[in-house]
Amino acid sequence: MIGKELSHDELVELLLEFYRFCRSNELFNEIVEDHFANWESDKSLVIGAIKKILKQLPNAEENFFEEYYPEREATKDYGEFLLLGTFGEDFALLDIIKPVLKNWDSERVAVIDMIILKMAVAEFLFCTTIPPKVTLNEFVDVAKDYSTSKSKEFINGVLDKLLEDLRSGGKLKKEGRGLVD
Repeated sequence: MIGKELSHDELVELLLEFYRFCRSNELFNEIVEDHFANWESDKSLVIGAIKKILKQLPNAEENFFEEYYPEREATKDYGEFLLLGTFGEDFALLDIIKPVLKNWDSERVAVIDMIILKMAVAEFLFCTTIPPKVTLNEFVDVAKDYSTSKSKEFINGVLDKLLEDLRSGGKLKKEGRGLVD
């Protein structure tokens, strides 16, 4: 029926069905595999995340984004600073992380885990007033919320080693009371 307005639940079910259709299409799968080298290892994580996101879509009349919008300008500024710093130094951050990934090829690390690692290293290096242990703990918490159940241990181990390497290499510059090691 053309022009029928769908309920929220009907829209979510329609989107899920569309996604199932795409996943069963050979051309779709070939394109995804060609563009994402880690597709086979990340497939279940991505599929699960898409389903979860679609099921949690807010109703159109809800202003859901307001719930997540930073209350303070400082929070917004920090978020933009970290995002732009991480994006701008992407390759340099990867060069810092790669040596710590013993027995792991950096291309095989889950995308979300690599983003978490890069953001944490950016905060270690560029946010001179944030204690390193706070950064480490916060990004392990981010991994708990946004990645796989085993990612938190992986992120914790890699960040702990990175922190040690940055300290011993004199690259960790912290200022302020209680921050200088």
